[in-house]
Amino acid sequence: MSTACNWLSLFLCLRGTSNNKKAIHQIHPNQRSFDAVVVWKGKGLQKSTGGVAYDYILKPAADNAPKISSPPKDKPLTHDEIFEKLQKAEARRQSLEAQKLEFVAKEKQRMQEALMKSQKEEEEKAKAAQAKLRRSMEITKENRELQIMSLQEKLREHERKIEEVRKNKMTMSNCSMEGSVSC
Repeated sequence: MSTACNWLSLFLCLRGTSNNKKAIHQIHPNQRSFDAVVVWKGKGLQKSTGGVAYDYILKPAADNAPKISSPPKDKPLTHDEIFEKLQKAEARRQSLEAQKLEFVAKEKQRMQEALMKSQKEEEEKAKAAQAKLRRSMEITKENRELQIMSLQEKLREHERKIEEVRKNKMTMSNCSMEGSVSC
């Protein structure tokens, strides 16, 4: 940057200062200001031996530079205006608080509904499982009773056969004692 300032001061000395206007925001306030434009040269027609080539193009500083605008001056606030602003701010705070509370209440209600729904589903599943278990136990009991009845019937049949065999044996033993062939 100091090299650019030195170049600018050299050109200023050569050109002289004919403008009597005071420049605002200058680097060197006692000297006339110039805008510097740096143009980088590419590798077009000239062959470079190395390094960087650039040119300074100097032109006088723009006179129509944008002015910094200051904010508009407001009149001082009165006690009533301050009080109104405070009331509005309090109303906004209360409104936000009410919105937050409403949101929390809705979320709580939604969670309670979801909890009740899940409890209801679980109760229904438990009732269904209990009914299924009861039915299964009834079927098992019926099957057991059928098996017991079947076994009792088989035992009765077996006892009849045993009784029949005893009668036959008794008859045979009576016949053999009598000695008769016609038994």
